[in-house]
Amino acid sequence: MLGKKFVLFIVVSTIFTVALGCSNGSCADNGKIDDVDMIDGRPYNKIITDTTVDGINFRRYYYEVFDTVELLNEEDGTAQIVDFSSYDDFMLPVGGNAAIEKIRADLLKTFNYSGPTIEQDLDKEYDNYTAPEDAYSYENKIDLVSIAGDFISFYVSSFYIYVYQQSHGWATTTYSVYNMETGEKIMQDDILDASESARLAVANKLRSLLVEYLDGDESEVKVYDVMDMLNGNFVIGENGLVYCYDPSSVAPYMAGEPELELPKDWLRPYLNVEGPLYKYWFGKKQK
Repeated sequence: MLGKKFVLFIVVSTIFTVALGCSNGSCADNGKIDDVDMIDGRPYNKIITDTTVDGINFRRYYYEVFDTVELLNEEDGTAQIVDFSSYDDFMLPVGGNAAIEKIRADLLKTFNYSGPTIEQDLDKEYDNYTAPEDAYSYENKIDLVSIAGDFISFYVSSFYIYVYQQSHGWATTTYSVYNMETGEKIMQDDILDASESARLAVANKLRSLLVEYLDGDESEVKVYDVMDMLNGNFVIGENGLVYCYDPSSVAPYMAGEPELELPKDWLRPYLNVEGPLYKYWFGKKQK
């Protein structure tokens, strides 16, 4: 299964490759780390690094700003100073061709940034940082999940929490798959058979995998229409299709972010035989 350990491996191995000077020859260059800058007495980090994964070049943009807020206890009138930070962390493909630029633009549109000017846009934003009046901390992230054939998969996540709250924050994660030859985003309708029976079979299989994920506890399943399992949030791997879900979307918040893998041989009868995934896994349909 393409679970969280796999995603974490991609992130950590990329950082380690840069840190070790890319001794295995896989990196485009060693990257650079800019000095810590200051904004009105507040430090912010800017780190830009280049690396290569499976022959594809990437550039990582990491900006982090630190801030302080005074929390007032209304019961006793005491105040407490709390430090917090917010960051943007974007790992984007680079290459200069039209397909790569199209992928970059689509990934960044979630955060209203432009692909060609992303560094300038982030510089301007952080140079003019103003603490939010409602004191919230945020984490915006774009990261590589997998490369399989001509398909490249990313996740785009946004998380924020109000500093005044002690509970969990709000998180939204979207998984996107692109064809690296064309830059086109691969949609659910591109890969699954359109018939109601096929969709229902896939949805029911995902629900059964969710029950397994929850250690067999049916009561923890928070899905009232089984077709909601087909949320269009998936990652393509060499041997399976992985559907991914936000916290609280199909199970209790404490169950985390379920990632459910449909093995390619099981999925074969339910694929669009003219679609890109069928052709990648099985070639053209035999007549």
